[in-house]
Amino acid sequence: GGSLSVQTDLDFYSINLNAGDTVYLSLDLDPERDATTWNGRLGFGIFNNSILVATDGSVTSPNSEAFFMTVKEAGTYYIYIDPQVAPAGAATYTLSASVHPAAAQGVICTTYASTDAPLVIPDGPGVITSTLTIPGNPRIADLDVTLDLTHNFMNDLDVVLIAPGGNAVGLFSDVGTTSVGLNADMSIILDDEAGLPINTYTALNGWAAQPESAYRLSWFDGQDAGGDWKLRLYDDSPTDGGELHGWSLTVCEPPPQPVCAAGYTPVTVYSSDFESGASGFTSSGALNEWELGQPTFAPITTCNSGSNCWKTDLDNTYDNLSSQDLFSPAIDLSIVSGPIVVSWAQKYSMESATFDHALAEVRQVGGATPFILWEWLDTTMNNNVGNPLFNAVESAGWGLFQRDISAFAGQQIELRYHLDSDNTVALAGYAIDDVTITGCVPTPDLALTLTAGTDSGACR
Repeated sequence: GGSLSVQTDLDFYSINLNAGDTVYLSLDLDPERDATTWNGRLGFGIFNNSILVATDGSVTSPNSEAFFMTVKEAGTYYIYIDPQVAPAGAATYTLSASVHPAAAQGVICTTYASTDAPLVIPDGPGVITSTLTIPGNPRIADLDVTLDLTHNFMNDLDVVLIAPGGNAVGLFSDVGTTSVGLNADMSIILDDEAGLPINTYTALNGWAAQPESAYRLSWFDGQDAGGDWKLRLYDDSPTDGGELHGWSLTVCEPPPQPVCAAGYTPVTVYSSDFESGASGFTSSGALNEWELGQPTFAPITTCNSGSNCWKTDLDNTYDNLSSQDLFSPAIDLSIVSGPIVVSWAQKYSMESATFDHALAEVRQVGGATPFILWEWLDTTMNNNVGNPLFNAVESAGWGLFQRDISAFAGQQIELRYHLDSDNTVALAGYAIDDVTITGCVPTPDLALTLTAGTDSGACR
């Protein structure tokens, strides 16, 4: 706690953080609730000689402020409090600070750096592309992007990341300051688990941020990361340019699939790549368009494997006002023990979850005890970039998803893949391929028993 008496009275508190830590700050202005009105500011830094502040215009007591921030590098940071204007009397406060330590989203995390930077970002309108190659076939459980660049007018830039499979996802568009030459440096980590989106502040140096709120790095989850990645930078206005100094990707891989306990043998309970047909899958619902075959409507134009997969309309968008379900056949887990794991490949391009919904779930046959395995929770997968402006439809890549469903051991289950939509804006939809369920059964006893007896035909 503390108090401020004049406008020039500033309080600082220091805090030591590790790279990737997220700090949560809460400032209670007038904890005594004695109607002393003041509107203090809460700040955090220092980032490129800047303190980032949170404030609002309220003049009604009691006031409060809150602040989230994820830091890019380990070091000493400072919490800042000032009265903004001269308070009327003693201005008291209580500050609470908590740290959420950095946590890897997978078991093995590896950083891969681009080797073709630095690259000049010329005066726009124009576009440059930098390539980064990831060897092998690491599977993505979590993906972070580190960017290091300068631009004399940061608000000119639209930046897109393109995976080896071709799916493109925006990172940000026209963020930063609109003042020429101000805050011209960007040194930032983009991480879905960071505290704030990149467009929260115009100073873009030294902290970790989520991509701009319209985009998600999780749209790459489950993909094979091996191959050539492309970072595409659109400079959409003339006069000002810059340089891409470097960039890197950090890929965290998922943990290995759990193994059976001693005395149990792994079995595949169900598996289909749908190359031979529906494999017992059926569909139903209002304006149902789940179809089996080869998708042809961009940006979903392939299957995860082969040429047969399920999609909500192979050659067009899903329909407005639809509610459609794809069901697996009944799957018998009556003698199967955990760990029981369901895996499937999926690709999707959806309107905002405020309007259209998609999910994967497991449940008992008939619908009892449903459990959501994956759910669409994000924003519309459209990206307006470049000059002249064009609309690029985004999608997730073909990602392999695995979930533990051991709670359903001993039961008859079914899988359900669902999509429903409102009356406007329909995108390419939801596609499913390569569904497998594995579990454990008791290992057969193969010991031989020899029994003595008589043989009527034996020699005497």
